[in-house]
Amino acid sequence: MKTSHFITLLFILFFAVKTFPQFGSEDSGGPLTPEWTSYDVKFYNINLNINPDKQTINGWVEVTAEAVTDMKEFVLNLDDRYRITRIVWDSPTVYKELSFKHNKGKIKIELLEEVLKGNLLNVKIYYGGKPRVAENPPWDDGFTWSKTKDGEPWIRFKVHPVQKSESRVVVCEAPITDQRPVTDSGGHTERRYVISTRLRVGAWVGQVEMTLTGRDNMRFRMLVGRTTMEAGGFLVNPALSYQTDRKGN
Repeated sequence: MKTSHFITLLFILFFAVKTFPQFGSEDSGGPLTPEWTSYDVKFYNINLNINPDKQTINGWVEVTAEAVTDMKEFVLNLDDRYRITRIVWDSPTVYKELSFKHNKGKIKIELLEEVLKGNLLNVKIYYGGKPRVAENPPWDDGFTWSKTKDGEPWIRFKVHPVQKSESRVVVCEAPITDQRPVTDSGGHTERRYVISTRLRVGAWVGQVEMTLTGRDNMRFRMLVGRTTMEAGGFLVNPALSYQTDRKGN
């Protein structure tokens, strides 16, 4: 049986189980239509329960958005493979279920009332199902599934997947591989949990160990250690930066 350790940590990391591509459709992308340009998303909060035995997920995503124009309908993407159980208007004063249609990877939500330009709306979508499996991870969107020894402890943590932004939060879980003291550049020693995950840097992909800590007040929320740099054969030139794009060029 999996033993869960629930610890909130705010930091950036690359992780093997990708959740964001699931909240969208395989055909998403292209020019923005008026229904997409009518709002500006300010905050995502994604909270999923993962069932490795059944290879399913279920949970909710909370979306806070500002109306760019007056809105009566709120449109989002979600793969048709997922079943939506309910969508609610969630505000400090009102909590009420909303009517919606989910078809061809698109959710059309009928808002409780017209949201005027400049005002905020907050909805929570409850859904579940079998996520898309990545055929060639980490290059393809989707989940990858792997097993650990029965009874190993797990940890739950929060991730901000956009550097210098707290507008998105993803709740993740991973098996704990170790606990060890780590001393930072300022000479402070901290005992940290260690997880194993797949890391991609440019064209290089490798299974690496990562220690978990809060880095929300740091300039960079993730640092790649010397062991990983040596394994990847990286050359460090302090005079250059941002030499690799997301496609590995």
